[in-house]
Amino acid sequence: MPNLKVVSIVDDDESIRNSTQSLVRSMGWQARAYASADQFLAALALDGAPCLDCIVSDIQMPGTNGLQLLQKLREGHYTFTIIFVTGFFSEDIAQTAMSEGALCVLEKPVDPTLLCDWLCLALSREAR
Repeated sequence: MPNLKVVSIVDDDESIRNSTQSLVRSMGWQARAYASADQFLAALALDGAPCLDCIVSDIQMPGTNGLQLLQKLREGHYTFTIIFVTGFFSEDIAQTAMSEGALCVLEKPVDPTLLCDWLCLALSREAR
């Protein structure tokens, strides 16, 4: 079986989570979906360092938000590529996310073609 790329989707909005998961799978990659950053972090703690290539995460979520998730991942020395999506886009949030290591910040509703382009870039990166 080929080694498929794995994308984790972290979003509290079920419809966005499901549509992003479908999009990722339609591109031939594996998708794992989580309803919150806390749920993702719990799964990460159970699995150790799972086979994971990229994270697509909302920024505004109950509990741990996307920027806090990024900070916790960096503190844990995880270097997963992160693409943020948000319904509350601002240049300040985008600048903060990018300075902390996010690949990009996309505004919801996200154009599926644009997300696919960013995912292709993220999954083709050799250094994480």
